[in-house]
Amino acid sequence: MAKKSLPSGFFSKWTTILVATIFFPLFSYTVSQWLNRDRAEQIIESIYDRQLRSVLFTMNRYSWEVCHGWMEQVSAVVVSQDSAQQRADALQTILKRYPPVKALLLGSSMHPAWLIVKEGGSVSEREAAALRIAWHTFFLQSAEEVEQVLHHAQEGYLHSLSIPWAPADGSAMSLLLFPILREYGLDPLFAAMIIDQRSCIDVAVAHKFRELNDRDLIFAVAAMPGDRLLYLSQPDPNTDFEIAEKMWVLPDLEMRIKIRGATLGQLVNKRIRTNLRFLAAINLLALLGALFLFRSVRSYMAAARMKTDFVANVSHELRTPLALIQMHAELLKMGRAGTAQKQRQYYDTIYRESVRLGRLIDNILDFSRMESGIKESGLQPVNLAEVVRDTLATYRIQLQEDGFRLQEDWDHPAPVINAHQGLLQQALTNLLDNAVKFSPTVKEIGLRLYHSDGEVVLEVSDKG
Repeated sequence: MAKKSLPSGFFSKWTTILVATIFFPLFSYTVSQWLNRDRAEQIIESIYDRQLRSVLFTMNRYSWEVCHGWMEQVSAVVVSQDSAQQRADALQTILKRYPPVKALLLGSSMHPAWLIVKEGGSVSEREAAALRIAWHTFFLQSAEEVEQVLHHAQEGYLHSLSIPWAPADGSAMSLLLFPILREYGLDPLFAAMIIDQRSCIDVAVAHKFRELNDRDLIFAVAAMPGDRLLYLSQPDPNTDFEIAEKMWVLPDLEMRIKIRGATLGQLVNKRIRTNLRFLAAINLLALLGALFLFRSVRSYMAAARMKTDFVANVSHELRTPLALIQMHAELLKMGRAGTAQKQRQYYDTIYRESVRLGRLIDNILDFSRMESGIKESGLQPVNLAEVVRDTLATYRIQLQEDGFRLQEDWDHPAPVINAHQGLLQQALTNLLDNAVKFSPTVKEIGLRLYHSDGEVVLEVSDKG
């Protein structure tokens, strides 16, 4: 079954469609990303900001739950134990169980605070007096806040307050106050936990951050005021943190977080640049693909034109021997051959042209096989003078009939070259045909065969 050829313009049309549907939208999207990169940076930065804040929220909630558990256990002991000694023993058990809690103050706004110190620890009388003063001062100056905390506790929500206090030795301590509701008719009590900040951070904050196992984040806790760094998850020369929030349960501590090795702005810029480079690479690949497609289409169209030209040339090559055969056959038919020798020359010409015609057809088939990779063109030693002589013997009668005069100039000895005899005859015939075609007035054709700088030159000239 014969193959159907594609319509003219098929590939160019589809190339345009592919460029319009793939490359142009991709290029437009890249340009849009470049023009809107500031907006994209803001969006990505807000996403990172929310992620970092979510980590701080997790830390805050966990630390609140830990400290809230301590407060609930203290409240349960105070409410359940009527005996002062039993209450003190139970509270000592709580102090031993939770290392961050160093001591407890117990009392009310109207009664002196009762100090319970962890076994093995000590508080000087001066420090104990300072604690009681801080206790009473806070109740006097923050009565409204204390009332709110008490109201929340009555509604079932246990909340705490941080009492301002600085130990004399400068250690990092916090004083955390919370209410204790007793039976109906009894005045509420208040308790204050003296908490070691570093130990509390390790138990209630750092432990949770280590569970996250995120090495790309740097987490820190600092005491405020004074900006004293109490905890740092990993060493980092850059201490500028992106986000900072106060701890809910210990508001005199500030949690800080950042991305390791870069600021948010640097990270966002790097990501935007990476995305733009990736888009540029895709655009480049698309452009190279479009160029490859364009070149392939152009090569295909050129090959199609070459095939068309080949068909035209083959028609011309076939027409020449056919014309000679037809002309000599007509001369013989009309009896214009004259002598028997003349007739023999005509028969010889018809025979040679028939052979040449067959050789042309064989060459066409050979070219078809060569294009399919089946056969290679074979070269062999050829006497160029004999090739020229045989070709002129066939063509000479036509030249004489057309009134042309042939001038020949050959070097001797005749050169032998490595060539394809049929293709040489075809090439020489084409040159003679062109000379005849372009010599309408001065009908003179020259043919030279000579050596030049180690090469063999076959030259056909005319006066056209």
